[in-house]
Amino acid sequence: MPLKSMLAWSAAAFRTWQGRASRGTRSVLIVESRDEVFGRLAADLALCGLAIERAETSREAYAQLASRDADLVLANREFSTDESGWLLVSKWALDNKHRRIWLYTAWPTAFDEHWRTFTKVERLLYYGGDVWLLSELILAQLAIASGGWFASRRRAA
Repeated sequence: MPLKSMLAWSAAAFRTWQGRASRGTRSVLIVESRDEVFGRLAADLALCGLAIERAETSREAYAQLASRDADLVLANREFSTDESGWLLVSKWALDNKHRRIWLYTAWPTAFDEHWRTFTKVERLLYYGGDVWLLSELILAQLAIASGGWFASRRRAA
C-alpha cells in the first residue's frame, strides 16, 4: 500500500477511534536522538492525530515517563550512547508492567527475540535502515491495533 493512501487510511481509522476515546488525544513518546528519524515519525504520527513527545537520552525518557504516562513508547534499540534500548525498557518494565513499548532497529541480532520476551516489548520492528519503511511499519501496526488498542491500555492502567 503506498504511503499516501496508508496515511489517509490510518488517519481515518484514528479519527474514528479518537471519537470513542474517553480522554482525548493519545500520546506517543519517541525515544530517538537522530533528528531525521524523529522528524519523519513525528510528522506521520501527528497526521493521525496523536500528540508527539520526544526524548533524546535515557535520562530525558525517564523524566518524561515519570511526569506523564504516554500511551505508546517508540524507542530505537540502539538510540543512545548512555544506554541500550533493551536496558531502558527493562527498567521501564519494572516501573510499569502495562506500558506499551515498541522498539525498532535497522538490523536484527541473535538476541532480539530473547530480549523481547524477557522485557515484555510488545513489538520489535526491523526496518533495514529505511526511515520511510519504518514509518510505514509503525502506521500499519497502529492501524491494526487501533480497534480498542488504546482503550484496553487505559483500562489496564
